Amino acid sequence: MNGRSVFVTGGGSGLGATTAQRLAIEGARVVVGDLDFSAAQKVANAINADGYIAYAQEVDVTCHESLEAVVQKSVERFGKLDGVFACAGITTNGTVVDMPESDWDRIMQVNLKGVFLTCKQTIPFLERAGGGSIVPAGSITSFTGVSKSCAYAASKAALVSFSRNMALDYAKSSIRVNLVCPGHCETPLVQELFRNTQGLRESLIARYPMGRLSDEREIANAVLFLLSDESSFVTGTELVVDGGFLAA
Repeated sequence: MNGRSVFVTGGGSGLGATTAQRLAIEGARVVVGDLDFSAAQKVANAINADGYIAYAQEVDVTCHESLEAVVQKSVERFGKLDGVFACAGITTNGTVVDMPESDWDRIMQVNLKGVFLTCKQTIPFLERAGGGSIVPAGSITSFTGVSKSCAYAASKAALVSFSRNMALDYAKSSIRVNLVCPGHCETPLVQELFRNTQGLRESLIARYPMGRLSDEREIANAVLFLLSDESSFVTGTELVVDGGFLAA
């Protein structure tokens, strides 16, 4: 990733933060974007303290103007944009009946529209750079059901079709689009689910053939692969990193 510039949304914590750090270690200059600027700044400071290159930006992925300003500043700072990891996402528990409509709308705004707007703002700069790679964050729920996750699962399932179609639209521009689909890993988002649902962690682990949840670094390595030239002929597909969950 030497000389590459990568924009990471949701980079202030969890998988976004771990991936930002992993990309920087491999030589990328990383824009750490997050709605929580202090969290993004903490991640960027840690990367810089280790001798790598990153800077933080406050960004609301549901807001066209916010993304436009951040992407423009990022390109001005690093001269170009080569890759995007669209990791910003939220979730909440609930069935269709007991979930407030406002929760459904918010999840779709962040998880689906947020990726749409991120791509809308970054693709022109990837084209200007001669191509690049976009990796939206999907999930195993893109393909299977998890109890009381109807809104989250619907948003992640929609990203499968969105990413495949976008890959076709921009293949001739040398822009690759692939969805990374993690199983459950010990991120703050998943830990919040565990706190809110008694016994959920144990029941999920029991469904994994490898008998554990993933480490964030295992997912970050998959994102690194998809953003790098090591995956130069990979586009329009999904990389599932789930310890055999979907195969079971």
